[in-house]
Order: sequence, then structure tokens, then C-alpha cells
Amino acid sequence: MIIFSDLVNDDGGCQEHSFPFETIERYGLHGGGQIIFLYPTPHVTGEYDTPDLPERLMKKQKRFITSMYKLSKQGKVRAFFYHVPDDPQKRVTFLKSRLQHAIPATVFEIVWERVSKMIDTIIVAVRG
Repeated sequence: MIIFSDLVNDDGGCQEHSFPFETIERYGLHGGGQIIFLYPTPHVTGEYDTPDLPERLMKKQKRFITSMYKLSKQGKVRAFFYHVPDDPQKRVTFLKSRLQHAIPATVFEIVWERVSKMIDTIIVAVRG
């Protein structure tokens, strides 16, 4: 399972929906699966932007990663985290490399096309 997320759940109105740790534990019971998190630096913008927000969001990311590593150490799930580079020129190379390692070659081209479109859409949405 590959999850693209900033790991902080900071969007307005989303705080009541927490990450489904129970579902992740059930997924981990099967033993053959793994979860790969590809996460960017949290983006700070809009009405919620305060001087301490970037630091708070980074702490939330670290707490989430720590909680998943705890589950991993307990043998409940295999989880891996990879930070997506902030530099746009490094980002494409990084994502292509990570996805090539995570996805069987026969499926990679289809997934890469969809991921590329998704990333372009996210970047356009974030920039406004």
C-alpha cells in the first residue's frame, strides 16, 4: 500500500477524522503487505498560518511516524517513510525511483502516469 500524505491532518474540518490505526493493524495481520508513506514537508498557507505553525506541523509529522514505527516494532505492520524532496527538480526523480522499487515493473508505467497527473493537480491546487 502506498500512501501520499503530509501526515498531519491539518485541513479545516478534518481533525475529527483520525488516521485508522485499527485498520492498519488488521492490514498488517496478513504479514505479506507493507505500507509505504511518501510525505512532503507540510505546506503552510491560508488563515491557519501562524509563526509557530511550521514547527507544530513538523512535530505532528514526527509523532505520527513514531506511532507507526511503534506498531512496526510490535510486529503489527510493516511501514516505511520517505520524505518527498521540496526541490521540484529532485521530486520527480525521487518519486519515480521509490515507485519503481515498490511496484512490479508490469504495473509501474500505468501507476507512474496516474501519480504524475495527481502530483501536478496537487501542486496546482496548493499554489491556488
